Amino acid sequence: MVLDGTVLDGTAKLSMQLKVTRVKHGEVEVDTGPRDITSWVQPGNPSVHVAEEIDVDKLRLGSYRVEVQVSDAAGRTSAWHSANFAVK
Repeated sequence: MVLDGTVLDGTAKLSMQLKVTRVKHGEVEVDTGPRDITSWVQPGNPSVHVAEEIDVDKLRLGSYRVEVQVSDAAGRTSAWHSANFAVK
């Protein structure tokens, strides 16, 4: 997502949504819904680094996809970014 200078000056109001989907059946196992990540914004840094814990002990064995999307207060959203992982 391309944001204006508000990320650089620290005034951006940003949210993040994280989803974990079981690849085999397409079942969404985790969906955080939008979460405020404004406190993670560092003035002067155009990137926002966020740490989120996934309780993999609650996931069944199998292949999964984690997806993350960011949105701002103006309703603009990034593309979904994803990575695959397995619980063995």
